[in-house]
Amino acid sequence: MGVFFFVCALFAFSCLSSLPLFASERVIFVRERANGYYSPIPYYLAKVLFDILPLRVVPPLLLGAIIYPMVGLVPDLPHFARFLSVLVAFNLTAASICLVLGIMIREVSVANLTSSLVMLFSMLFGGLLLNKDSMPGYLQWLKNLSFFHYAFEALIVNEMVYLQLIEKKYGLEIDVPGATILSTFGFDATAYLSDLLSLLGMWLVLTLFAGLFLALFVRERR
Repeated sequence: MGVFFFVCALFAFSCLSSLPLFASERVIFVRERANGYYSPIPYYLAKVLFDILPLRVVPPLLLGAIIYPMVGLVPDLPHFARFLSVLVAFNLTAASICLVLGIMIREVSVANLTSSLVMLFSMLFGGLLLNKDSMPGYLQWLKNLSFFHYAFEALIVNEMVYLQLIEKKYGLEIDVPGATILSTFGFDATAYLSDLLSLLGMWLVLTLFAGLFLALFVRERR
């Protein structure tokens, strides 16, 4: 659990590097848009395809390939592929959040602070620092806003749902299924696919929102 949490934290805060991606070109973009050199959509697509995707897809694949055997996770290809899929989806979602804030907020320092607060909020309700079942009922819905929660739960489920842990005590062997351990920590043993789809859905919605905001609101003032 600690490995999965800190891997997600690493990628979440590394995505803050995408904040200056648009901020450094805001003035140039507004001037060139006003002169009719290009429309916002081709500019935005170029940014996403050639800046965001390579920087947010390749690093999770490389890091995942290195740490997976080092940590001793389930040694088969399907589990490994699902592990990498969650890391990539999580990294894309974190980058899209930073991209949205970088476009909406003019000052880079304010955008940086806001993005850090969003990451910390998502970490808090990710599932390691707070057990979902120990939270008051009126706060449990906040985990649905946490992209950390979706990634962390998917990684845990992928690793532990089929494990059988045997505790030997007082001459007895107690067989504990992985699903029981997951439920103890407040995770849903059947949630891998829904968590992955939630991450991809958040990434798609945020990416579309950033493009629409750029096209409709980032323009010259007359």
